[in-house]
Amino acid sequence: MKNILFIIVAAILLLPSCKSKKVATVNEVVISNYSKAKMALSSGEIDLGTDLIDKALQDNDPTELEELYYLRGFILHAYGKTEDARTYYQKVLDMNTTYSSYSKKAQILLDLTYEEEAYKKSKMEEDEKESNHDDKPINIEDFQVIEKQPRFESCPDTTNTEIQRCTNHTLQRHISRNYDSSIGKQFGVQKRTRTYVLYSVNEEGIISNVRARGSNKFLALEAKRVVYSIPKMIPGLQKGEPVSVPYSIPVTYAPY
Repeated sequence: MKNILFIIVAAILLLPSCKSKKVATVNEVVISNYSKAKMALSSGEIDLGTDLIDKALQDNDPTELEELYYLRGFILHAYGKTEDARTYYQKVLDMNTTYSSYSKKAQILLDLTYEEEAYKKSKMEEDEKESNHDDKPINIEDFQVIEKQPRFESCPDTTNTEIQRCTNHTLQRHISRNYDSSIGKQFGVQKRTRTYVLYSVNEEGIISNVRARGSNKFLALEAKRVVYSIPKMIPGLQKGEPVSVPYSIPVTYAPY
């Protein structure tokens, strides 16, 4: 009889314990690798975030793939791994998503990788030539003010002062409309950051030789992307002939 009572009491004591375990399982929140990756990146933990992106890609959630491919390519690109970055940008494009902002940005960055590689190659060749011709005389014409500055088609063909005013206004409008300010938050940038983008408007009016100087490589890449997306311009003229004209423009990220 005592044994029977002991078994009954033990069974009653075990019931609440089993029930509480079941409730804990039901209420448990599972955080996806995608969410973990976004949290890691926004905390500035880039290596961890990158590893979690790779895990999230293995999860193969179709609603997340496009953004994950883009972020993976963007990170590689920011670290100068342009060839690897192209692989992920192409994956974004291959998804062929209609009205996708990621697709548009991936195409610009994909093209930019080739432009950057071409610029580096030409710069190396130029430096090599200069090292072999240390006594090359300086051409005074290289420092002359451009006779007719490059301009947008929407800017009137007037004086250089008016062209410059119109060009600056159009550039600022283009940057404010196309700059993705969420990039700073995504990569944990907490303070106001300025990036200087150097580029040229070449003889065909196309943006070229794009590079950036700034303290944050991700904001620098975003600034380059926006500048590289500037539409074709009417090239500058010197002695009636189209010439390449260098520019520098500040792009500021303000988190608040």
